[in-house]
Amino acid sequence: MPTAADRVKTERRDSLILELYEGGAKYKLIKQALIARDYGSLSESRIGKIIRRELDAIAAQRQEIAERMFDLKLEQLNAIVRTNFGVINAPCKKCKGDGVVEDPDKAEGNREGICERCKGDGKAHTPRDRKGASMERRLASDQQCKMLGLYAPEKFAFTDPQGNALDFMDDLSDVPEEQLDRDLKSFQAGIDAARVAFADEAARKAL
Repeated sequence: MPTAADRVKTERRDSLILELYEGGAKYKLIKQALIARDYGSLSESRIGKIIRRELDAIAAQRQEIAERMFDLKLEQLNAIVRTNFGVINAPCKKCKGDGVVEDPDKAEGNREGICERCKGDGKAHTPRDRKGASMERRLASDQQCKMLGLYAPEKFAFTDPQGNALDFMDDLSDVPEEQLDRDLKSFQAGIDAARVAFADEAARKAL
């Protein structure tokens, strides 16, 4: 049964293998480096399996971190939505949301007067504050929907710099290389234009 020291040595060996691999070393060079550092002789297939295992472990760890950050972001947006709903709906503390209070100066049976604190609208916060809270709530809800994939995919029509639809040919075997190069540049320009349009639209929505 491997001892604690054996497990530590194995972990260091595997870390070295991955470090050398990420540095561009081939399996043969990695094998020689392991022998030189007294980690034993491993076959190239064994080295390949260790690399794949380590990369899979890193990918799983990154996925877990991404999921945690995703959940954290959703909860932050939920907090924004809840807080702003509170600002929008909080009733006036003086009239308890009725908009009127008892006025002793008025005649018997008709003693209701406009609440001085909320000016009769029954809300704890001013119309300006409620409007700002409503905008923040809508932005947060919009981000939540995008994160959860509740909107239909964005669609773009790729065009060349002159606004003409790009022509994608099914058979390119007889097309000159210069024409292919021009078509590729037009396609890339269309993608760039679509990205700019998407960014501009997102910025306008955020205002």
